[in-house]
Amino acid sequence: DVTFLVEGQPIYAHKIMLMRCSHFRELLEADHPTIKIDTVSRSIFLQVLEYVYTDHIRVSDASVVKLFEAADLFDIPRLKTMCQQQLLQSIAIDPALPREALKYMLQPHFEELSRPGSTIIADLCARVNDETLS
Repeated sequence: DVTFLVEGQPIYAHKIMLMRCSHFRELLEADHPTIKIDTVSRSIFLQVLEYVYTDHIRVSDASVVKLFEAADLFDIPRLKTMCQQQLLQSIAIDPALPREALKYMLQPHFEELSRPGSTIIADLCARVNDETLS
């Protein structure tokens, strides 16, 4: 009973499901028949909707950063946390990832870095330094 227009294509959803998220609730209160979304790609928006509907999602390494940004934009804290965890796991597995991950993780909305005792930055810097010296 609500239509989103993303990348020029309609995506249909149910208001009752979207009301669980404060950002969507605010959008729906405006009572527009079609809501244009131009801040995220269609594929990322579909993943956000999947999460809102099911409370579950499989986050791929390829989309984790964009999905995190969408979760931040749409104010979905648990999805943000899931993306942060996936990014941290990816860093542990893929030694080629640190430079890009470090750049992204230094952004202020990445809460994992502010946990007491977090050694993420030190570990990443050491790995980047090791790569540079190799």
